[in-house]
Amino acid sequence: MASLMLQKNDQEGQATLPSLDHLTMEDYENVYEPSEDTFLLCDALEKDRLMFKDLLPRRALEIGPGSGCVITFFGQLCKEIDVSCSLYATDINNKAVEVTRRTAEANGINVTVSNVDLLGENAPADNSVDVLLFNPPYVPTPSNEVGSDGIEAAWAGGMYGREVIDRFLPALPNMLSRPHGRCYLVLVKENKPIDISQILQAQGFETSITVAKKARNEQLMVMLVTWAEPTDALPPPSSTCEEDAANVGYTSLD
Repeated sequence: MASLMLQKNDQEGQATLPSLDHLTMEDYENVYEPSEDTFLLCDALEKDRLMFKDLLPRRALEIGPGSGCVITFFGQLCKEIDVSCSLYATDINNKAVEVTRRTAEANGINVTVSNVDLLGENAPADNSVDVLLFNPPYVPTPSNEVGSDGIEAAWAGGMYGREVIDRFLPALPNMLSRPHGRCYLVLVKENKPIDISQILQAQGFETSITVAKKARNEQLMVMLVTWAEPTDALPPPSSTCEEDAANVGYTSLD
């Protein structure tokens, strides 16, 4: 089985990011500066460009957009493939809300951005999200660092980096549209991705690792989450999360 690492070739290339020239060092003191995890999430979306043309998503949502790079990139992708998709983003950091709006506007993309904790009682429960993007705070930290409304919210994940992720997982079945909804979730090895996969499978999902890379001391990956029921139009992922993890060189993800 071929490796699932992102291949740079004529058919599947590295994502071209939106312009961030409007952002300043002062902005990056308050919001997460795009880094390897941001780029990897954009690569995962670029990889599925043709899938989105078939899927025709009507509503996309990013939780915690930070600089607005990813949701703006997805808006540009949709525009390029002539797909009309309403774009939404929510962040508990009010500075990130402002910066995301500016990034979208600077790149000619319309994104509705709100300052809300979407993992609580405000989480949509109408299965209306066709594409859900989440680069969560995944870094293992002391639990008392979790839940800030400042820039720390971008990375502080508590024990195993899972405290925010574990709030997100129970909400996903009521958020993702059926039958073709797709969730792209950034993880690292320390988050115990096989355990996350098992939780999601118990909720009726299938999971696979769509792209992965090693960046400095982090083993980054993007987990693709889709509904498990078979459909005629879109086949389910061809391999399990465990197989994918092995293929990208992770000897133990437990």
